[in-house]
Amino acid sequence: MSQHSLLWWTKRLIALRKRYSAFGRGTMEFLFPENRKILVFIRHYQDELILVVANLSRLVQCVELDLSQYRGMVPVELSGGTRFPDIGDRPYFLNLGPFAFYWFALELKTPELTSDELPLIDATWEEVFSDGNRGSLTRSLLRYLLGRGWFGGGERSVSSLAVRETVALPDGKAFLTLIDVEYTDGEPDLYSLPLGVMLARRSNEQAVERASTLIARLRDGCLLFEPIIDAAFTEALLDTIGKSLRLTGEQGSVTGVPTPAFETLRGSGALEAQIVRGEQSNTSIVYGQRLFLKLFRRLEAGESPEVEVTRFLDEQTEFRNTPAVAGSLEYARESDSEPTTLAALQTFTQNAGDAWKYTLDSIGRYFEAVLSNTGSRHRIAAAIPTEPLYELLVRDIPPLAHELIGSFIDDAALLGARTAQMHLALASRDDVQAFAPEPFTLYYQRSIYQNIRTRTMRSLLLLRQAKTLPDDARALAESLIAREADIQKRIRALLDVRISGARIRTHGDYHLGQVLYTGNDFVIIDFEGDPMRPLSERRIKRSALTDVAGMLRSFHYAPYAVVFGHAESSVIRSEDVPLLETAARFWHPIIRSAFLRAYLSESARGNHLPQSDNELRILLDAYLLEKALGEIVYELNNRPAWVRIPLQSVLDLLG
Repeated sequence: MSQHSLLWWTKRLIALRKRYSAFGRGTMEFLFPENRKILVFIRHYQDELILVVANLSRLVQCVELDLSQYRGMVPVELSGGTRFPDIGDRPYFLNLGPFAFYWFALELKTPELTSDELPLIDATWEEVFSDGNRGSLTRSLLRYLLGRGWFGGGERSVSSLAVRETVALPDGKAFLTLIDVEYTDGEPDLYSLPLGVMLARRSNEQAVERASTLIARLRDGCLLFEPIIDAAFTEALLDTIGKSLRLTGEQGSVTGVPTPAFETLRGSGALEAQIVRGEQSNTSIVYGQRLFLKLFRRLEAGESPEVEVTRFLDEQTEFRNTPAVAGSLEYARESDSEPTTLAALQTFTQNAGDAWKYTLDSIGRYFEAVLSNTGSRHRIAAAIPTEPLYELLVRDIPPLAHELIGSFIDDAALLGARTAQMHLALASRDDVQAFAPEPFTLYYQRSIYQNIRTRTMRSLLLLRQAKTLPDDARALAESLIAREADIQKRIRALLDVRISGARIRTHGDYHLGQVLYTGNDFVIIDFEGDPMRPLSERRIKRSALTDVAGMLRSFHYAPYAVVFGHAESSVIRSEDVPLLETAARFWHPIIRSAFLRAYLSESARGNHLPQSDNELRILLDAYLLEKALGEIVYELNNRPAWVRIPLQSVLDLLG
């Protein structure tokens, strides 16, 4: 059966319909647009709202819909997961091809406070930071912080909050503020939060756009808000960097630090700023498709690896598959030993999305090829590699993989080569102290062993205590618990051999989501490292194989993300899941071996990796085991249905 056939399309449509009860239950309300060739109705059942728009004509049609009663909701097209513009007060405009139709799920946006519901600070803008208003200001700021996705202290108990520093920006209408957050237990955090003021009338005129940034009402009728979407604010940030401005605060100063390439990278003319939606731990701003600014939220004293590593690669090496650095924002007090990075400015990379999304799309096409070719099912089951990953490196990729997976095998190899080139560049300068390779010592080997041993004990303890494991994971968990001695034996191999090679600066949080796909190449981004780790730990030199292990685990997860329905463009029928899991077990060894083969081939030009195959296997196995054990803990705490993926991975590593 062809994946482009009418039968295939109908099966996908039926599977999609089964996911939403509203198609067969609840109420149906017809809308009556002026264009009578367009049929429009809304199905409503419990919390499901489905908007159906169908063109009954053989010609292209356009239509304006009165959806004002659903103002603020977001239409999400069901077959591909594409989010359409938010519904507002104006008529909603759509174009439809001949006999085309749309199925939309109308989703609620996160409800935002209106200005009338905001807490009141009995002060004017000039008085808001005074000591007398400290209590009401900090309560309002805490309320706001707890609703931000980038605030990492939401699950901890906050004991106090205080404004450490306020620095006025050149426009005079906004401040960069630094906020100390202390908890009832654990170390305190420092966050950056821009603050500005606007008239309440201006807020009402732009209510939908600004509602999410409102913080408090002031006595003079103004509103305290975060001006992150204000053109004046974003322009002030760029000007501060480009003009090397020094802005003085109460305790320290903010300084713009442009690189020599700033003027060339910026170009001439005005640059319209746009906030990047979906950022988790920081806030990103794109300037005219030329520059990309990352405003760090959780701060630590010292230069961010995002600036340090990217600038090193850009200015001190020939590696060009990262963005070029245009500058940064720094904050410092006289007592500070080194400044704190507030923001990093880089070139904007034109791209077709990150490598994670590109990989999921490719897997979706692979799954369609498997399902539409009945003959491939038995061939895949018989061809699933059973050998360890290292043995696959000396085998040719089977013709069946080329037939079903196609060009993505070459993409994985290209990413492997680019990863190796990144590591070669990071290991290339003995004369730059922060990046000079360091020997792989026995002491460091023992620290790896101790870390994995601790992680093993924690993972197995959580597995023993888990009471609600899914049925398909329970047997795997019991098998893994029974093999604790085998895990200990495997990691003790780290102590049985002296590992050669070197420790270098690495990416630090390497996976498919940290790579952009340009259409014919890959660009590696986000050298910040794991933001949950202290800055000092993120700057430690490690084996390059830590990055390799992270990417191999990412490739392992990708097909299961599609199977579990987390790919926007894929609709998975429950009856197809067993076959697709079989297909996943064929896909990921092929792709991982293609990536690793290309990586090792390209890396042969350097000497930072272990020199013998046995050393390399022991160390990479250890890092893969470390990653998978960490994933067990994460999945048990967040997505128990997924825990069988790392469980099976650990068992496969043990053999």
